[in-house]
Amino acid sequence: MAIVIRSAESSDAEAFQRLSSLPQIQENTLGMPYPSLEHWQKHLAGNGIDGCWHFTAMAEDQVAGILTIENPQHPRLRHKTTFGLFVDPALAGKSIGSALMEFCLSYSFDWLAARKIELEVFPDNEAAIALYKKFGFEPEGLRKASALRKGQFADVLLMGLSAPIVD
Repeated sequence: MAIVIRSAESSDAEAFQRLSSLPQIQENTLGMPYPSLEHWQKHLAGNGIDGCWHFTAMAEDQVAGILTIENPQHPRLRHKTTFGLFVDPALAGKSIGSALMEFCLSYSFDWLAARKIELEVFPDNEAAIALYKKFGFEPEGLRKASALRKGQFADVLLMGLSAPIVD
């Protein structure tokens, strides 16, 4: 299966809304459930503004995954990026997550000159953690009762990856 990653476009809003509303995705992200179509239209209209970029993984002529990379604009935090991604559950196991991760690392390190990439993940999201570890991310800490999830406060695992050292 060919996977093409491109900058998200306004025409992707409906697919973003559909995917981000799936229960399997909602329970493993820190976003609010059931985001409106207008929510995604607004975000995609401002793609690349204020240090936030959205990307789309296309497979079989459909939106197969979504990646958001954020680069804080605060002078003391500009050296890092954070990201979130999700893959259409119907296409899980088809290397879409790996393709998005490769793109995330390249975009962050090669184009944004990030020195570090950070992420937050629920500790029971084993598939995501395995993907992150595959790309070299290491656990850096645990925020206890940090995020509301299904009406309960849940822990959040912090992971990070430093830029490769170039001689």
